[in-house]
Amino acid sequence: MSRPRLLHADDSEAILAFSRAALGRWYEVETAANGREALERVRALRPALLLLDLSMPELDGAAVVARLREDPELASLPIIIASSERARGEALVGKGAVAFLPKPLRADVLVSTVDRVLADARAAEARTRLQALVVCVGGLRVAVPLDCVRLVLRLPATQPLPGSPSWLNRFFVLHGEPVRVLDLARRFGVEHEVGHLLRQLVVVEVRGRALALCVDQVEEPREFSADALRPREALGGSGHPALREALRALLQTPEGFLPLLSPEVLVTPNLLQELARSSDEDPPAA
Repeated sequence: MSRPRLLHADDSEAILAFSRAALGRWYEVETAANGREALERVRALRPALLLLDLSMPELDGAAVVARLREDPELASLPIIIASSERARGEALVGKGAVAFLPKPLRADVLVSTVDRVLADARAAEARTRLQALVVCVGGLRVAVPLDCVRLVLRLPATQPLPGSPSWLNRFFVLHGEPVRVLDLARRFGVEHEVGHLLRQLVVVEVRGRALALCVDQVEEPREFSADALRPREALGGSGHPALREALRALLQTPEGFLPLLSPEVLVTPNLLQELARSSDEDPPAA
């Protein structure tokens, strides 16, 4: 795996050499000797982070920050000001820069600050992306948000629950607790494409309760950017009303639109409370 690439801009070769020595074990460190070169190298290299001095020839650090923030493609680049000008450096934190390091630099503080800023940047990026589990049932492909998925397993032996809807009338015991099985094929009005023994369960959490979605096939998790999300109205008319009701959104993929389900909509709150109450008061024997 390649190491994250950093760019350090400073007009002191001694400072740049120190940075390469302190960070080079964990990161690929590129350098620039002035502000104008820093801008050029940021655009060419697209580093994960920029370490930036303030007083430099041709273009000072504050001007570099301003120009980067004006560029939509580079505005999110994390910038650490590394300078002896404490007042100016601290004034830029929150106004284009994310941290300030005073000179003379200390190796341990430099490394820990870079580590923290990059970790924060990764966490922020993750919040703009959606991870989903793609499942197939009865010829339909739908996605389930990965943050609500607890477990995937082969369909075990199940027992009946008389009086429940046909698509929610089986259960099995998981870690000593009864778990309802919601048959997505029956819920959406389609036929399973694989036999009973080949079906899989995706156990999700719905309002604090485990619910197992019975499907034909489970694909590998996928990650989608925020701009792949489309409003549910983009689906247009649907021959599966229950599917349309359960839609959170649509995901734009190279293969076309992929419905993203809201598992909590598959079961009404009243029905879920009734089922939970019956399970708590009189759990069926396994």
